Amino acid sequence: MSLNKTIHILFLASWYPNRNHKSHGIFIKRQAEAAALFNQISTLHVCSDEKIKGNYQIISNEENGVKSVVAYYKKVNSNIPFLSNFIKSFRYIRAHFIGYNFIKRNSGKPDIIHLNVVQKAGLGAIFLQLRYKIPLIISEHWSGYMPEDGSYKGFYQKLITKTLFRKARAVIVLSEKMKNGIMAHGLKGDYHIIPNAVNHQVFKLKEKNQTTGKKKLVHIS
Repeated sequence: MSLNKTIHILFLASWYPNRNHKSHGIFIKRQAEAAALFNQISTLHVCSDEKIKGNYQIISNEENGVKSVVAYYKKVNSNIPFLSNFIKSFRYIRAHFIGYNFIKRNSGKPDIIHLNVVQKAGLGAIFLQLRYKIPLIISEHWSGYMPEDGSYKGFYQKLITKTLFRKARAVIVLSEKMKNGIMAHGLKGDYHIIPNAVNHQVFKLKEKNQTTGKKKLVHIS
């Protein structure tokens, strides 16, 4: 396929495969690979690691047209909650800038920040967007907004989320149900429904077999 990849999109991911969690956010990686068929795609994921030397470490690789960067920061160990939270937040935000600058040096400045899941990486997105004034779009996969879950709570979490939704040029969700669940919290935006990417070479639909009258149960534990 011969395409001019003129748009550089930075997937800023709250969840993404890393050395501590190999399949974490694998569906976001698949979406990035699908987008890489048409655009230049970089990904940035920030997470803690207690085993690294120093306070920060950058690991990068390229696979299926996606240049992935994981920025690790030293896990904070402190018995003082306030101090621990402050240092953790500082390192988390700084790791986003370190990762972003690595991407900018090696792949050029992104044209769009595509934030995947506000919860957690949204903190880094706010500071990057304020500093570099890059257009922002959001893809939300988190079930915490839904009434069945109820995890969307807390003053700071709601403040960050409302700020980002207000700044976003578009908000992408998986379904109409998720859209309604998010909007029920007063989060307004230009919503678009796009399901997760599926590799049809791996997952194939089979013709429906004739019923035998017997019920089939699947137990997962």
